[in-house]
Amino acid sequence: MILYPLEYLYSLHSFGSKLGLERVQDLMNKIDKPYTKFKSIHVAGTNGKGSVCSFLATIFQKAGYKVGLYTSPHLVSFNERIQINGKHITDEELATLVAKIKNTLGDAETTFFEFTTAVAFEHFVQNNVDIAIIEVGLGGRLDATNVITPLVSVITSISKDHTRILGETNEKIAGEKAGIIKSNVPVVLGKNDSNVIDVIESVCTEKNSPLSLVTIPHVTSPNDPLESQSFSYKNENYTINLLGEHQINNACTAIETCSILDSVGLRVSNEALKEGLQEAQWPGRLDIIQSNPLVLVDGAHNVSCCEKLSQFLHKLPQKKIMILGFSKDKEIEKMVSILAPLADTIILTESNHKPASVDDIEQFCIPYGNKVLKFPKVQDAIQKAISLVKKDDMIVIAGSLYLVGDVLTHKTLFHNVFK
Repeated sequence: MILYPLEYLYSLHSFGSKLGLERVQDLMNKIDKPYTKFKSIHVAGTNGKGSVCSFLATIFQKAGYKVGLYTSPHLVSFNERIQINGKHITDEELATLVAKIKNTLGDAETTFFEFTTAVAFEHFVQNNVDIAIIEVGLGGRLDATNVITPLVSVITSISKDHTRILGETNEKIAGEKAGIIKSNVPVVLGKNDSNVIDVIESVCTEKNSPLSLVTIPHVTSPNDPLESQSFSYKNENYTINLLGEHQINNACTAIETCSILDSVGLRVSNEALKEGLQEAQWPGRLDIIQSNPLVLVDGAHNVSCCEKLSQFLHKLPQKKIMILGFSKDKEIEKMVSILAPLADTIILTESNHKPASVDDIEQFCIPYGNKVLKFPKVQDAIQKAISLVKKDDMIVIAGSLYLVGDVLTHKTLFHNVFK
């Protein structure tokens, strides 16, 4: 057993994030192809894939299945990435699997994500899951998870992100996501622009893969945007507790996926479907972590995510103290232009993962006339926000999932602000 499995895994970052299937296929062959020993759902997309995975995992769990869930990145603990029925892989299980795979692999080169994917798949096999929901790490075509042949391939909304790797246009990015489509395996496509739909339809035709498009639901908007949301889809009524209208589209993607799986024998009752949708949680996405003062964290990490966050914040009357931090490879100027006009005060900070410096971000905030403060340490930024917030204000934290993870580590700082 490896005493420090995480240290070993993180040491693999030195190999970078090398896309391609030859190396991961070789790794999987050496550990007896665990991905062939469980049924799976494969989920790709720019935004919403984690939420769709959460909806599906909760639905199938409510239906009585043993459900594996593999997502990335984690927010607070690495163990979040690999779950069975909502329970994270334990440190002991992780150490045992890392040691086993490392011993089998020998000196062969691999990356952090490839090795982590192998750990997840082995964990699911050892625990005999009924279904595993597998989120793509990056792109689709060359992602390490793309060794699987799932029961259904799911593609959520597509927009610009990771353009240096995936391409500069939505069509090119859609082509990379469409790389998860397998011959004769059904595909569910979430709400997207027509140019994206055309790309996916073309690949589905080429591979003889039946395509289901998510249609527009009828939304019953709540009076309070912080309350649960109700909607109807294909003559059935549903309620979800995840916030933001975009989550309704993600829920409909999950509903459509369950409909497809019903035809291959993975049945879900209407009751389990509705309960799963309503009880699903996905931390760090339009997530209220404190009510007094109101503190909202959102891992909005690209332009499309920031637009959805802006639409949501426009509905809230409170003055907003905004803690912002971005990864340095993002479209920071555009993201700031969407969020800064909503803030009364902006506090800039830096996450623990490839952050843009507060000085670099500041130049983009100046045109909006906000009060801009700089606190590179996340804990200092939180404490400054707490010192400024009044009872009728709210604190918004956004710009990066890594920033959200850092904030959740320190969320007890928000307790008892107003005693």
